Amino acid sequence: MHLGVFYFIYNLQLTLCRSFIGQFLKEHHRFEKQTVSETIIKSEETPSKKAKGRKNTTKRKASTKKQSAGKKAKKSKGKNAFMFFTIDARPKIIEQNPNLRFGEVGREIGVRWRALSASAKKKYEALAVQDMARVKSEKLTKAALC
Repeated sequence: MHLGVFYFIYNLQLTLCRSFIGQFLKEHHRFEKQTVSETIIKSEETPSKKAKGRKNTTKRKASTKKQSAGKKAKKSKGKNAFMFFTIDARPKIIEQNPNLRFGEVGREIGVRWRALSASAKKKYEALAVQDMARVKSEKLTKAALC
């Protein structure tokens, strides 16, 4: 092949690259203008610090049931036997191994719970039964008040 053919291909590639870059820059500039205008519109909708005391003139969506339900007080379900065991075991494990991370402490609690004998678990199961009775009595008193 002649050297002129290589120059032709090289120049063609340069021309294509330049046109592609030019098109990219035009699109990029258009996108920048669009995002800037959207930002300006959004900033006009939000009240400024000066308008804090004034009534908000922007329209807001009506609150959904999920939002209002999240504001209600959480229901107490009571603790199970494992939770009572965790309350007892966590400080002991942290005292024995102060460099353990939170997840590792939880893993160690699970290992100790599974290794615990049935007679030792009865103590925590009795506490869980008492707690469930407390929760039921609280529910009954709340129902009586309503």
